[in-house]
Amino acid sequence: MDDNILYLDVLFLVNLTMDFVLIWATTKLTGFATSFKRIFVAACTGALYSVAVYFPALHTSLSSLLVKIAFSILMIYIAFYPLSFKKMIQALAYFYFIIFAVGGAMLAAVYLMKTENTVQAIVSGKFIIPEPLGYNWILAAVVTAVIIGRYGTKLIIKNFIKSILYVPVIICLGEERVALKTLVDTGNQLTDPITGKPVMIAELDALKGIIPKKAFEELRNNDDFDVNSIITCLSETYLASRLRVIPFNSIGEQKGMLVGIRPDAVIIVHNHKTIKIKDIIIGIYKYKLSSKGIYNGLLHPELLQNVISSG
Repeated sequence: MDDNILYLDVLFLVNLTMDFVLIWATTKLTGFATSFKRIFVAACTGALYSVAVYFPALHTSLSSLLVKIAFSILMIYIAFYPLSFKKMIQALAYFYFIIFAVGGAMLAAVYLMKTENTVQAIVSGKFIIPEPLGYNWILAAVVTAVIIGRYGTKLIIKNFIKSILYVPVIICLGEERVALKTLVDTGNQLTDPITGKPVMIAELDALKGIIPKKAFEELRNNDDFDVNSIITCLSETYLASRLRVIPFNSIGEQKGMLVGIRPDAVIIVHNHKTIKIKDIIIGIYKYKLSSKGIYNGLLHPELLQNVISSG
């Protein structure tokens, strides 16, 4: 009898610890306001549910999927009340995402430690330990949840920003194609003063495939890289009829001039969607746009809006 009481104590404490860490990680990912007291109460609710399911008389009625989901909702409700329906769904989604990640870490720990004990984990508020176990799998679960809570937000935000701001494009000119990775530059409002077409900035090196070789080398070795020399160089190529001069203002250069090329089209790729844009000018920039080489072009925000609205 004493062993059973001790086992229930351990069962409760293990579930309390795991549920607390899971909900804590959820608060970090969602950014929703709560307190350690409320997280503790929510975790206690989950732990009590786990202990209740252990009793044969209650097991059948409490172990159904709907009851598990109901207790998950109750735990989130206790931790984050009051929440709108939309935010409740968001919190639950993050909660289950963390559960799946932690469950994978637990199984990996058991496998790597080559334990012969059986671990049955029902992580939506219920962890059952049918045999005496080491605590490597618990440690792996806690560490995983803490890492997700501590660094998960930064990773999500970082990937979100990348998906929004860094957009692959393909410049089409004749039979040639060049691919660029562009940064959506909200400060780029450049347009062709004659046609009103938006202007995308591209590094000279990125345009190597569409500029004739001799002209490209001449431009690359041109220290001045002024408007007149660029036009003189390119006017002797098939790009002559495609040249444009775009005035611009920037910090340190209030009245600059940029030479541009009119391509046949630019294909923009965003969120598995593509759109071909013909009304666009490519401004040529000799130097690096990104010191780390993350992108080699600046995309006019109006062009990304065209992609989004097309879906």
